[in-house]
Amino acid sequence: MGCISRGKLLGTISQHHKTITCLRLGSDNKRLLSGSLDRHVKIYDISTFKVVHTLDYPNAILSLGISNDDQTVVTGLVDGLVCISRRKDKAPKDDEESNKPTKVYMKTQYSNADMVVPDTKLEKQSKHDIYLRKFQYSKALESALITYVANKHPEVTVSVLQELIRRKAFARVLKSADTKTIMQLLKFFTRYIADYRFTRALIFAVNIFVDVFQESIYTMPFEVTKLFCNLTQVLNEEVKLVSELSRLQGAMQMILAASDKSETHTSDIKNLTPSVDAQKSIIFDVS
Repeated sequence: MGCISRGKLLGTISQHHKTITCLRLGSDNKRLLSGSLDRHVKIYDISTFKVVHTLDYPNAILSLGISNDDQTVVTGLVDGLVCISRRKDKAPKDDEESNKPTKVYMKTQYSNADMVVPDTKLEKQSKHDIYLRKFQYSKALESALITYVANKHPEVTVSVLQELIRRKAFARVLKSADTKTIMQLLKFFTRYIADYRFTRALIFAVNIFVDVFQESIYTMPFEVTKLFCNLTQVLNEEVKLVSELSRLQGAMQMILAASDKSETHTSDIKNLTPSVDAQKSIIFDVS
């Protein structure tokens, strides 16, 4: 800033990080306002050219205006948005605080906006997702086998098992798992392996479990062995049920096939007509 008549430099403005696009005077020429592409409006004291206040905006500023009473600042942004900031003085609580300096609050209002984008609340990431992202597979399995998740949201537990299998980490996790985790896993297998939603995925997981513990399952504590026997019994019952259903399905298919053939044979007999020679020598006409 300089004086044209004297040709003298009065001061410089170097607080902005980008190009200054507009300047305005306020407070009876005692304050200078500058807008810039760095999204800030700086307010200077003309006597010292020191910044006394800063206003922040959501985008680069191209134009700037201030009311005569210094209560309203209007800025035009590069995206066409007009921002109106009004100053509100905080009233003192009592007469004793009337002599204390008041705080100034700037409230930004958006006018003539095409669309207002609401604030999005990010969903809290679950523990097993955090552990999987950090490659802490044992902790991910333990967090998916807790009672609340396994009972209320079994699909979450199954998805964690599938992810561990996909990453080829399930066998490694089983080898380092403690007795509590193994018991929780066996209970989960026993309860949900008959559920048609999870049968295929859990059978694949059980096969890996058997491959890992096939030589040591009966040397484990009695509780683990008992749970494994319960799982074996459930699997045998499911195999027996599937076998019976297969036989029933086969019998129903044979009955349906025989029914179709009998209907076709009867319709063919009804459509038979005697030949010309037979009609000449026919004695009785049954029809």
